[in-house]
Amino acid sequence: MRPGFSRFGAPGRRRAPAQFAPLPLDLRNWRCMRFKPLLALGFFVLFARLPAASPQADGLPANETLYYKIEWRLFTAGQAKVEFAEVSQSPHPDYQLSLHLESSGAVFKLFKVEDDYTVSLNRALCAQSSHMISHEGGRQRETTITFDGEAKKAHYLERDRVKNTVVLQQDIDIPV
Repeated sequence: MRPGFSRFGAPGRRRAPAQFAPLPLDLRNWRCMRFKPLLALGFFVLFARLPAASPQADGLPANETLYYKIEWRLFTAGQAKVEFAEVSQSPHPDYQLSLHLESSGAVFKLFKVEDDYTVSLNRALCAQSSHMISHEGGRQRETTITFDGEAKKAHYLERDRVKNTVVLQQDIDIPV
């Protein structure tokens, strides 16, 4: 080796060995998965707290549908369909936002997922109610959240569709 040159060819410079980020654990959040409906409630409570500014009539489309492909590492895990629709044609229209998730391919063989989420929005795009039907593996749940802005309450109802029983029912305060 010539003096002043490192074994990597550049004078006086040495390359650091390549370092890789640690691989994440696949189920590092499994403890939170059973609280998914409560996380959804938190999301919708936040959404309900948006300022009551009315959207411009020309700024929002009457109907729009978006399709997504969901991937997990190298595999196609499923599809998502998001729909935004104007429900009423009155001077003060209401809106509905729908999300349909389903697993596909190899993931479908391992764990079947078929979820439907629907949110009803008022003209200020604040959530009025939310309805979720989830079929994940052997678990089938139906969750309904209704927001009462005047009473500052959210009514939460979760039902097991297989056993036809109420899993959780409660009224939650909505912060101002």
